[in-house]
Amino acid sequence: MSDAIITLRPWMAQLDVSAVPCSPCWVIDQDEIAANARQLADVQARSGARVLAAFKGFANPQSLRIVRDHLAGAAVSSLHEAQLAAEIGFAEIHAYAPAWSAADLDAVAELADHIVMNSSGQLQRLGGRARRRGASMGLRINPEHREVEVPLYDPCAPGSRLGAVREHVDETVIAAIDGIHIHNLCELGADAAARTVAAVEARFADVLERVDWVNLGGGHHVTRPEYDREALVSLLRAVADRWNVQVYIEPGEAVAIGCGVLIATVLELSKNRDVTNVILDVSATAHMPDTLEMPYRPHIIGAGLPGEHPH
Repeated sequence: MSDAIITLRPWMAQLDVSAVPCSPCWVIDQDEIAANARQLADVQARSGARVLAAFKGFANPQSLRIVRDHLAGAAVSSLHEAQLAAEIGFAEIHAYAPAWSAADLDAVAELADHIVMNSSGQLQRLGGRARRRGASMGLRINPEHREVEVPLYDPCAPGSRLGAVREHVDETVIAAIDGIHIHNLCELGADAAARTVAAVEARFADVLERVDWVNLGGGHHVTRPEYDREALVSLLRAVADRWNVQVYIEPGEAVAIGCGVLIATVLELSKNRDVTNVILDVSATAHMPDTLEMPYRPHIIGAGLPGEHPH
């Protein structure tokens, strides 16, 4: 994530840190959450697509109760996330995981409206269990179309474990599913979504002709100020009209971007020869793993841009 994507709200710089009850602590502005949810709901209303809140990107229960009232449902990736979505009261629950155990799948199938398998093998082995409980069955496909620059974050990188490539989607598989799920974006715009749709249509047209729904996944940075929402609305309408399908998207970060801060405290300064290390009560690994994996530089209020200050 680049610094340009981060938009600091005035309240963030003015926050009285002494009033925060503990450290570390996430401070979330619920009005900002509601504003993001309204933008997503506007896309939903004008495009005809159904927007799901992806819990893997943001799963704060109190905030999701606000989101629930604006969006069509939730996208979950585990049994516990499905239970949380049901507890909060989302109208639709869509479940996908890279792999399901039989026990977890049985429990998820009691809660989810849609269940997506990651491979044709999984579909053949476990699809019947979800079908017996009434869930709509989907398959994650891999269009082998790359938009994400960082290989670790690219679901379509060579050798990816995520989704079935074209050669593994045969007539038996097509006959067993109601829909397909595609996810190959991360913090990207409508132009990347359009290129992905074109790649899917080029490789999976025969599948699109026979399914009832298409989930274009997450990674759509819809609530970022410069995001071209008109282009997204047009794209979602076009997919629905061209293939006569219900379209879904499942943004995660877009639900919460710009809505909160993480409060931390410096606990110790540790010196080792000419280096002074600052030890905090938060860690990149536990609280901000994307800073190591993506990678990007966290926006620290008051710290300036890279190279602006000596520390």
